[in-house]
Amino acid sequence: MIEAVSIRDWFDCFNYCSLKITCKFVMNKNANCRYFSSLSMDEEIYDGSYWYKNKVYPKLAKNYSITYLQEKKFIKVYDVLYSYITIQSDLDNIKNKCNINSILCAGGGLVGSDVLDLVACANCYSVLTPTEKNKPVLIEEVYWYMTPDHSFGFSPNATIDQNSADIFDTTNPFRLSWHLNISFGGYRLGQLTGLNNDNNYKKYIFIKV
Repeated sequence: MIEAVSIRDWFDCFNYCSLKITCKFVMNKNANCRYFSSLSMDEEIYDGSYWYKNKVYPKLAKNYSITYLQEKKFIKVYDVLYSYITIQSDLDNIKNKCNINSILCAGGGLVGSDVLDLVACANCYSVLTPTEKNKPVLIEEVYWYMTPDHSFGFSPNATIDQNSADIFDTTNPFRLSWHLNISFGGYRLGQLTGLNNDNNYKKYIFIKV
């Protein structure tokens, strides 16, 4: 570690690192930003707390700044409450905004917050391609699914249980699942489940064309 400072939010944390030539990695825990020139293999680099300074988008991350994502030229194209009923045409309309190289980020966070509790990004066309029930597709480093009349979302591994949203391993903080073409909203944002009628959290999709 090269430095640890108290930073107000994630955007300031990333911005501070951008001014430091020696800063290659950023970690934020307990309201403290820590900067690293390198990481050893014993660091918990897969717990969602570390980000590469020069990475254009997060493949899978927790507590990620919306402002920072938009600074990277991502455009918000989907911004609804978790209680909103997500339907196939919502996702089809987003796919129509993409080209073959576009990147899509899906995530969720508290209403009024600049922080995405959980977010993942990958190729838009690949993410928005229909999948069979309980058969997510590995895109880069994350497993994605869009199963009509079941759910849309992602998982850190290939094991999901679409009933109809993914209910597998409710203790896992890296799973997102939205009911799709079902008569209610929700369902899941990491370890938060049962969000079918929730008006405190939002679903977001961003794209970079």
